[in-house]
Order: sequence, then structure tokens, then C-alpha cells
Amino acid sequence: MPFGEIGLHKSEGGQTVALSYKGSFVLIKQKKEEIVLWLREKNLLLPSHWVVVFFHDPKNRWADWARLEICFPLPEDYPPDLWEGEMRFYNRIFPPEFVLSLPYVGYEDWEEVLRGYDLMENWMEEHGCWRSGYFREVYPLDVEEGEEISIILQVPIELETLETPKS
Repeated sequence: MPFGEIGLHKSEGGQTVALSYKGSFVLIKQKKEEIVLWLREKNLLLPSHWVVVFFHDPKNRWADWARLEICFPLPEDYPPDLWEGEMRFYNRIFPPEFVLSLPYVGYEDWEEVLRGYDLMENWMEEHGCWRSGYFREVYPLDVEEGEEISIILQVPIELETLETPKS
């Protein structure tokens, strides 16, 4: 099975450069490259990963109406004038929060990846907790076509509601 163990951890949060768009998940690589070019133009060091936030059910990723946000972590010391005159990208801040994570390692078999969301939803139901934000996926920056990918499916949760699993 390509999934690792579901885990719960505290995310430190942080600043990101973000691009929001409405459309199919198919456009995601093109949109990612727009941000990579912008970061290079600004002479900012490229991070090791990037994040896709789903403002809808991630299982509907191919719908033309899908609302997505692509985020790249920014260094803490990014230039204060970074956003001057910028119309395409914006600063998105992820707060410190508790995050449920599920690693996936495999090929771009999206039907298999989507099963991970069912696993996470079942885990939350068993533990009596619910999400406090949107589902997201964390990707490594550079993956060649046809290579295995390592994705981390995540969702912020309300920790106060966490229960011992139902038997």
C-alpha cells in the first residue's frame, strides 16, 4: 500500500507566496511554474516543497469550477517590498495549528491518492474530531515526469475534540 501511517503534529505555520485560481487540477503544474519564475525573478531561494489548498472537496479536483490555491513557503527574511506592484500573487499566512497528515509514495495514480482522503475522514470520525481548515497536499519541488512522487495529504483539525478511538 502506498500510504504511510496517519499522524498528528503541530505545524509551525509561516508566510507563503500564493496564487489562487479556479479551474481544473490539470493546470496545477503550469500555475506552479508561474510562481517558480516569480521567485527566481525576485532572487528568492526556492523552497524544497509547495502546497496545494483545496477550497472544495479534493475528490472533485478535475472539475472546471474547482477552487485551488498554490503556496510556496517564503524565507523569514524576505524583502519588505516584495509585494509592491504585485497583482497575481499574495501573501498567505498559515497559522500554527494541529495537522493530521498522511504520507503517500507512488506514481501519479490520483484515484489511489484520493483514497487517502477517505482514510483521513475515517480516522477523524473514529477519534471524534473534525477539521478546522481545508484539505491540502504538500509536494516536493522537483519531480521528473514518470518518477515516484512523495505527497503528504494534510488537514488542520480541532484538537480539543480529539477522543480515544471508538471500539
